[in-house]
Amino acid sequence: MSRSVGDADPPTATVPRAHFDKLYADKPDPWGLAAKWHDRRKYAITVASLPRQRYRNCYEPGCSIGELTRMLI
Repeated sequence: MSRSVGDADPPTATVPRAHFDKLYADKPDPWGLAAKWHDRRKYAITVASLPRQRYRNCYEPGCSIGELTRMLI
């Protein structure tokens, strides 16, 4: 994909993988996605809007702990 005029510049720094490894080692659900009401509701609405109850393959980019993926398979 090529860049276009007006595209945002790429980041100049990144967070090292070790940071996230430690984050998940310290707490399996660092953002509380499995426990927060609004996240559970978001997942339920997403699943209810899909045409099938189960899927053989799922891809959930940026899934963190894969809550939505677990609901689909």
